[in-house]
Amino acid sequence: MGDNSSGSRSPERFTIDVGQDDLAARLRATRFFDDLDNEDEYYGLSTAYLKPLVEYWADGFDWRAAEKRLNGYDQYKVEIDGTPVHFVRKPGKGPNPTPLLILHGWPWPGEFSYPLIDPLADPAAHGGDPADAFDVIVLTLPGFAWSTPVTRGDLNYWKIADILHSPIGDVYPPGVSTVEDRIAAFESGPTRAMFNAVNVNAHHGGGHFGHYENPGAYVGDVRETFRRVR
Repeated sequence: MGDNSSGSRSPERFTIDVGQDDLAARLRATRFFDDLDNEDEYYGLSTAYLKPLVEYWADGFDWRAAEKRLNGYDQYKVEIDGTPVHFVRKPGKGPNPTPLLILHGWPWPGEFSYPLIDPLADPAAHGGDPADAFDVIVLTLPGFAWSTPVTRGDLNYWKIADILHSPIGDVYPPGVSTVEDRIAAFESGPTRAMFNAVNVNAHHGGGHFGHYENPGAYVGDVRETFRRVR
């Protein structure tokens, strides 16, 4: 990685290629306890459930196929003030693509946002308007997956925000059930004044992880929001 004057380094292309032999050997060497009087998992996760899961991870899951799918997107790593950051980037195809940084939450990986990448970066190829194109970056938060190893123990959300700035309320009152009710509850709620909300919307499909559960609606909302502020 090349150094620059900001205390960071230039991004470098990265290929996901994780060794499997050691992991598989450790999984196969797992020693399972006798699960006494725990058929209903009253005392915790049962061996009857855990053992087939470990066996699947050791010999059933095709990680190489998963790597191939993940590497279908351009992967990068960069070091920012000593903190490693992994991300996927796809340049937008349009007259003036807008930079868009997509983050994940805990404990879900950035991969859950991958269905958003292509329609946001290349809307024309997905029935949209090229004017709605974005330069898309899907970033892995420090401490997750390939944004490791972190070398400091004080990272919190605002310190991570400072790092990420360099490169680049699902809460409803009782009785709220319809899309219209959800929008009205937000517009008339006590937190409305805290936000400069440009585009308030809700959908029947998709919940807490809407970008993963209903990516089409999520893409539509992102496009509409940026149409209003361009």
